[in-house]
Amino acid sequence: KLGFKPEFHQLDITDKESVVRLKNFIKEKHGGLDVLVNNAAIAFKASATEPTSVQAEVTLATNYFALVDFCNEMFPLLRPHARVVNLSSAAGHLLKIPGEEIRQKLLNPELSVEQLSELM
Repeated sequence: KLGFKPEFHQLDITDKESVVRLKNFIKEKHGGLDVLVNNAAIAFKASATEPTSVQAEVTLATNYFALVDFCNEMFPLLRPHARVVNLSSAAGHLLKIPGEEIRQKLLNPELSVEQLSELM
């Protein structure tokens, strides 16, 4: 009705080759990005049997490190007027992080991606 023609392109954000395929598809088909919405994430169910350490490692690998890698691939495709929208759940709220010291580090407006990655 509005003239949009949405297209599906499968992506596994944790798979570098999958990310590169998407990047190449966008570059070849559209020449760049006007809007990038980051909404990929995982969460273990309360009934998950994996040890907490495994859950934390897998969650960080997907929800943080894979997203950083994804952005590093996609940001060069952003057009000058482009917008990036990052979505998260309430689980990512700073108040859920125990320890005032780490919360203060995360609140630092000068915190770089490299510094944040070290904290992870």
